[in-house]
Amino acid sequence: MIKRVVWLSFALILILPGYSADAQAPAEINALLRKSKFVDAGREVNTVLGTNQATISTFCHPQATDQDCKVTALLMMKELRQHYKSIHRIRVLFYDPANIHSYRDVEIQEGDVVQVDMGKPLNTVLSQIGVAKRTTAVTKGSTSGRTSGLASRGRAGSAAAGGYKTFRNSDASVDFPGNWTVMAESNTLLKVGLSRKDGSVTLALLRVSFPWGPTVEALASSREAECLQKFAGYKRRVHRAQSCCGVPGAYVEGSAPFMNSEVVDRSLFLKTPDAYYTLQMQSTGMDDSEMTSIFNTAMSSLRIHG
Repeated sequence: MIKRVVWLSFALILILPGYSADAQAPAEINALLRKSKFVDAGREVNTVLGTNQATISTFCHPQATDQDCKVTALLMMKELRQHYKSIHRIRVLFYDPANIHSYRDVEIQEGDVVQVDMGKPLNTVLSQIGVAKRTTAVTKGSTSGRTSGLASRGRAGSAAAGGYKTFRNSDASVDFPGNWTVMAESNTLLKVGLSRKDGSVTLALLRVSFPWGPTVEALASSREAECLQKFAGYKRRVHRAQSCCGVPGAYVEGSAPFMNSEVVDRSLFLKTPDAYYTLQMQSTGMDDSEMTSIFNTAMSSLRIHG
């Protein structure tokens, strides 16, 4: 049987997401898009950076058509290419002001802008770009009968304005802040993150198998070794045994100075008879107590079904 992999963000087990000089870029991109008038005045915009890509969430004008959204996304990509050479693809989520659970999803490749710059008719390029209409409601799996999706929860708090949502499929379920950007969602994949003026954060859940069967303690130690290699001045905060949802595990947490702020890595490793799971959060420049509260909520809500 093929093992299924479940993600909640863009962290690979034992592989640290690459932080670079662009770590402060999300807030800069938000400001750039506002300045360029690609976002309605007074509307919120949020950018989450991944490898070679950016996911931008904002609200569309109430009367905006699908064609309007495509043009706006294309102009965003054209603007970003002039300032961020590492971004080769963007995904823009245009939320409906009248229904925040509904949004239009537009993906723009670097090549789309190149075609326009080379003289290809704009309408021809736009005809090649799709607009997917999505909601944050629970959706059904297509062939296996499994369910995957997001369900709103009424619980709210200062750590996550607007409450939490639940991601659930046949492998696992976990809660995460409802105001965080969903970067991808399917039966086996969900990515979420948040960027704002004080920093950025990602949260990740991964299911994986190891043929050599390491202990969770070995995985936690390997995570620390990765952080020591990646970050100068990395210091261990916590390294302890940590069970979750009845599954034995290990938890490791550490931090390091990064530019003018601090990067904090939190990782929980769990072992079931069939697979390993890791819940990871990595934040830069974010309020530490706020991130601790969010991670504890995710950890206490985590349930393994597979």
